[in-house]
Amino acid sequence: MASPQDPKPTGEQNPDIIGNIMQTVAGTFGGAKDAVMGKSPEPKDTTMGKMGEYKDYAAEKTKETADATAQKAKETADATAQKAKETADATAQKAIETKDFTVDKATEGKDALVGK
Repeated sequence: MASPQDPKPTGEQNPDIIGNIMQTVAGTFGGAKDAVMGKSPEPKDTTMGKMGEYKDYAAEKTKETADATAQKAKETADATAQKAKETADATAQKAIETKDFTVDKATEGKDALVGK
């Protein structure tokens, strides 16, 4: 570890430090230049990847919505058919009751007329 009394290294004593700094600066400016000039493939790749993700998400949501709609339509059709059957059964039962009532009243009327 260096102490405060140690002489400070100069570029000649430690050329790696200055070389590293120069490489870092050159790399930073080179990357910025490429980005400005549109040569960097990263933004395009990222954008295309995101578009693919959104497309997949939208397709999945569309499929889920279609499935849910189909299920709801089936449930509605089943409920409608059940209600129609119940209504038909109730109407048939009411017709039988009305017929029986009418027959009973006619018989009572006949008996009343014949008995007089």
